[in-house]
Amino acid sequence: MIKEDSLTNAKDYVNYICNKNDIDLKSIPRVAVISYSRNITERLSRKYAYGAVNIGSRVDSILNLCSSEGGKNKFCILNGSIGSPIAAINAEELIAMGVQSILAVGPAGSPIERIQNGVSLNGATIFNVSRAHSCGGTTTHYFKHKNYFHPCKNVFKRISCISNNMGVVLKQGATATTDAIYRETPSFIKNIIGCGCNLIDMECAALFAVAEYRAISSGAILYTTDLVSAENGWHIYTEDHVIQELEETVSKIIEKFVNEN
Repeated sequence: MIKEDSLTNAKDYVNYICNKNDIDLKSIPRVAVISYSRNITERLSRKYAYGAVNIGSRVDSILNLCSSEGGKNKFCILNGSIGSPIAAINAEELIAMGVQSILAVGPAGSPIERIQNGVSLNGATIFNVSRAHSCGGTTTHYFKHKNYFHPCKNVFKRISCISNNMGVVLKQGATATTDAIYRETPSFIKNIIGCGCNLIDMECAALFAVAEYRAISSGAILYTTDLVSAENGWHIYTEDHVIQELEETVSKIIEKFVNEN
């Protein structure tokens, strides 16, 4: 862990934004969902009463403040932008606002060495992320020589328990977090498979690293939308109904997660 203080910090920036936009930090829920799927965000926003504030860290940086059933539990949803640097920025600013638990949800790739008998769309799967292997530079600003990052054990167990109670099959999976989605070479795919990764994403390692550094809880639910094969190239799932079913299931898990906080 790099303990040297930073000259810049999220708290000062958040205070600046809050003063400028007259945002009351007491209204910010302690549980945040960073969604990398507009469909999931829209599903939840349609179901729950919510207000919105612009936290100003980027274009379209709208934080939806939702009240769950009966208004007893509150959570917030941020539409995440792709990539580890902005994921770390989002996490830092949410934490500076008082968020204590972050759940990331969204699509991911699946690395495989060989595709046999064509591409099976039934391979689309939802994963409870158990580990993130950093293949980028963002995490080195928090932990110099650390490559693997984990979700909070309690969050991971809760996601598993919720899915089991719902009768939903959730696989456990390790993800490789890359900064360069269009540089997934055959050797890269073989290397991450050798490291035990069965997912590829662009944010999880950074989010887990920031959460660990700032001592808050975190977790991630990813669902596969494409296959990246070292021998047979890239295959994107084209059946919209398959992805829609996955997103609907993930949305239901999120609802259970935020209502149990």
